[in-house]
Order: sequence, then C-alpha cells, then structure tokens
Amino acid sequence: NVLRVMEEGHRGAGQPRGGSSPLTLPSPPEGERACRSLEAERACQSLPFALRAIARNAGFEIDHDDLNAALGLSWMICANADEPDIGVWSMYARDAFLIEAGRLFGMQIREIHPPEAARGLDAVAEFDQHFDASYRPLIHRALEHNQPVLAWQGWPGDRGLSWGVIREPCAEGVGFRGINICSDAELASPPLLTLTRPPIQLYVVERITAIAPRDVELLDVALDHARTVLGGGLSDRFGVITGSSAFDEWIARLQQPDTPPIRVRSASDGSLRRPLVGARVSDRNAASLIAGCEYAIRFLEHHLGSVSADVSTIMQALIAEAQTIVTVLREFMQVVETAPPDADALLVERLSQVRSAVVRSLAVLRSVATP
Repeated sequence: NVLRVMEEGHRGAGQPRGGSSPLTLPSPPEGERACRSLEAERACQSLPFALRAIARNAGFEIDHDDLNAALGLSWMICANADEPDIGVWSMYARDAFLIEAGRLFGMQIREIHPPEAARGLDAVAEFDQHFDASYRPLIHRALEHNQPVLAWQGWPGDRGLSWGVIREPCAEGVGFRGINICSDAELASPPLLTLTRPPIQLYVVERITAIAPRDVELLDVALDHARTVLGGGLSDRFGVITGSSAFDEWIARLQQPDTPPIRVRSASDGSLRRPLVGARVSDRNAASLIAGCEYAIRFLEHHLGSVSADVSTIMQALIAEAQTIVTVLREFMQVVETAPPDADALLVERLSQVRSAVVRSLAVLRSVATP
C-alpha cells in the first residue's frame, strides 16, 4: 500500500481549513424547470451539513471537504433508470458510505429504513400508514434517548429532497420537527422546520465520540470510496449506476426524441427552443458534480504535503482530471442555458468528454489501490 509512506500525524479535531466554505451552486436559469430538479440543487450538500450539525451539537467540528471525501460525494455521479428527471439523480445514493464515514468521525450510525426499502415509496400512498405503524415508534424511541435521526425527504418547500436531522416530536405536520441545512449560514443558525410528509429514508445516530481521523486513514477511505463510485461498484441496494455507465445513461437520455422543450433565458421572445434542452436535460445534475469535484480538488491539494513524491504526482494527476470535469461541465451548463442551434450535438460532446475524464480518473485511482 503506497499510502503507508504518508506521515501519520494528527490534525486538530475538526478545524476548518481556510477557504473551505461550502460552494454555492449556480442559480437556475429562468424558464420552466422541473420543480424537483430545483430542490435537488439546494439539497445536494444537505447530508454533510446534517452530520456537521450533529457533530457541532456534540461539541466538535468536522471539516466539510474531509466529510465530502469520506462520504464519497466528491466524485458521486449516478443515474437512475426509474427517475425521469435527470436533475434529481444527484440526490440518490448520497448515503452510500454514510455508516462508514460516520464511524471515521466518531459516529455510530444505524439504519432504520434502509435504501433498498425506500425505492419508489414517494409514489406509494400506503406508505403513510406503514410509516405510522413501523417507523414512527422507532423515531420516538431514538429521540427519548437523545439520539438524532437523519431523514431524507419530507421537509417543507424547496427542501423536499434534502437530508435533515429530526430533533423533536410536535403536533404539526407528520409529528416531527428538526433542522434542514443547506449552507454555512444556516449551519450557524439552523432553521427549525416541521416535516410535512413521512421521510422515506432514516438513520439513527446512536453514539457520538469526537474523533480526528489520521491523514493516512482519511485519505485511504476517501480514495477507496472514489474508486468504488467511479468504477461503478456501488451496492445494488441503492438502485443506481455510477461512473462511466452513469454518463452512458445520461447521454442516452439526451438523445431521446420526446424530451419536452423549455423556455430559455436567451429567447427574448419567449419561444420554445431545441427539444433536447428540456426538463430532462437539467443542469442541476452537472452543478452538483461541479461542486463535488471542487471539494475534491481542495481536499487533495490539502493532503499533497502529507504524502510521498510518487503519491503526490498521482494525486496531482487526479486534481487535473477533476479540473477538466469542472471546466467541461460548466461549458455543458452554458449550452443548456443558451440553447444554440447545435445544442443537441454539443451536449452529447461535452458529456462524452467528462466521461473520458472519469475513465482516466479511475485509472489514476487504481494506481494507488490498496492490496
């Protein structure tokens, strides 16, 4: 394991690095965007913020870049064949490495409602009754023991696809209140919100002990999770595909002839433009991956001084690929916004370029794979 040449000194527990404040994703272009895509834009960092809020309430801090890397979100791109809105794909499988990442930072996390049980529940009317009978008592029990509960979906307004932390029972909504955080400002003063419908995925944080993982351990975990995501090795229980195969699905969606058109900012007369630039060609998914790669760049740059020269060279190559992904996806988003006459071909070309960078990134990661 070439990573064992790393220095194994500890960093201070949860001390944020300079310039590591979470990114703000681009504002959505005007026009007829799918509402759930816009929710996903706001929600893509809600799980890391939820974990940071839990840690802060327990008296310690977790660096946002480190947490993204440990959760595997820095490189997370997935596709869901059952989800028609590409812009919502970025919200699936955010918890793929939640239990492992939590353990790394001192949190013992247990599934209440696991990922495979959550598929399609937002469209099942009977789930409300199932929630009342099976999961409501478990949430109450956790809260009675001062154990926070992580919940996906069910939050009000444009936070509907977010992760949040259930903190207390109440008489409104579905009977629970909690915090839902999508920015550093909200982390400083979390809004207390009432869930408006049952969340479809739940985890209880049973025990919390402040831990500052060693650099060698954190980097090993982060690179291993990145390899899994980019290599398409995510468990079937999440119901998604990742890595280059996700881009194959994305490109296939762009080439479907029935994608509905939308109004775009560049059309001063409000006319409908290019059928490919439609609800299913949402740039929300691209924005989420841009944010993840920028977190990854900062994470890797921070750790360059902790590794050998050989590993540093490999990490610099990975940084370069991440920068390529960011650049090309920004071009993709510009095409979505302006809808030029050759938008169809340009969108596919840009995604093909990103796919190639993903394949190269995986090759780089495998060059530092542990036995």
